[in-house]
Amino acid sequence: MYKEPFLTGKRETDPFDVERIFQAVEKTYEEDGLDPETLRLFMLHNRQVLDFVRQIGAGEKFDEREQEISELAAALHDFMKGRVPFEEHGDAGGLEAEKILQAMGRSSELARSVRLAIERHMGNSGFVGERAKAKYGEDFRYPEPATRVGECVYEADMLTILTDGGVEKLLHLRSTVPELMREDEVYAEQHQVTPEDARFSSVKGSVLNSLAVMKLESSIHIAKALVSKLNERYPKLNL
Repeated sequence: MYKEPFLTGKRETDPFDVERIFQAVEKTYEEDGLDPETLRLFMLHNRQVLDFVRQIGAGEKFDEREQEISELAAALHDFMKGRVPFEEHGDAGGLEAEKILQAMGRSSELARSVRLAIERHMGNSGFVGERAKAKYGEDFRYPEPATRVGECVYEADMLTILTDGGVEKLLHLRSTVPELMREDEVYAEQHQVTPEDARFSSVKGSVLNSLAVMKLESSIHIAKALVSKLNERYPKLNL
């Protein structure tokens, strides 16, 4: 399924290193001027991705090295969101993560593996794919995950959309980002629904897209449980 080899064996870092990097990301967001609510939601998202890669890794029986790569990539995958356009944050984040790990004295192999996992977490469907095609052309595609570790990071990122925090974040962004607000206003006018219903329709599309991309059995299992909770919490989604 995957064309590139992935590192196996023992870890170079420990969970304390991952946590220190995770906290450094929060400081970067603060320096980049994110408003408090967006910062809170971004950090909640990052924590969820980190938790999900650990759950998926355990379910898929990752060894220490595979788990290490997925954890480091999860902690750093959205590191550059406040500094570059959305469509570029995967490539920019991967390069910056590689530099950070090398500066910490970690091996070039580990740094490169984390970079690749981050670069390949973007995906090509739903909102992400639409944004990329609008900017780079209809034929554009982000590189797909090339290892099962990369697939784990990508699917963990997508799983967050199926959580209360993920839906909360999307509703917040669609209520505050001018471009997204305009999209929902147009949808509301065309379909003669309220702006709130338009926002929920957009979020429902993101949720369904997330469900459609799951490949790893552990991710599929987690997704089913999350959808059941979402239906209770957000009946407007009508999943």
